Amino acid sequence: MDFLARFERRDFVIVTGLLVFGVAALLGTFVLKPAWESYYEVSHSRDLLVGVIGGNARLDDTIVELQQETRRLRARIYGDVERLPVSEMEAYIMGKLQQVSWNHQIELSGVTPREGDEIDIFQGFVFEIQMVAGFFDLVNWLGEIQHDLGFAVLESFTLTVDTHDEPDPKLNVRVTITSYRAVD
Repeated sequence: MDFLARFERRDFVIVTGLLVFGVAALLGTFVLKPAWESYYEVSHSRDLLVGVIGGNARLDDTIVELQQETRRLRARIYGDVERLPVSEMEAYIMGKLQQVSWNHQIELSGVTPREGDEIDIFQGFVFEIQMVAGFFDLVNWLGEIQHDLGFAVLESFTLTVDTHDEPDPKLNVRVTITSYRAVD
């Protein structure tokens, strides 16, 4: 009791208040906060489940939408080559390059294929292409190539202007394109 007698009443109230505040802070931090977070998480999960149970028709629609989106993304990644054997890829791509060039009045002066790197599950097919084209024809050609070949990367691009055709100058173009395809 001598120990407590040395403190003045004001000091005793301050120390007692600090102890009560410290115990309340610890209780809130280690007991009440985890309990509140757990309650909130369970309540949120319950609300989600109630929404799913009440919206089975919406769930079916969502599944159909996701399947359509998956098909669209597969077409974007693979283009027309999704089911084509790897052994036929080079010939297919060269044929597609020629067809698209004809569609856009582009003169292919050279196509050199070579095997590209394998990255994760994708095999690359590299094509070094030389052509003569008008500017807008070239832009349209690039757009159609990307659409038809699926996941294709333009590795390098060199343009020189042929100044002999003054009203409508042609471009001498050297392009390196890598087309990727998932391998099984």
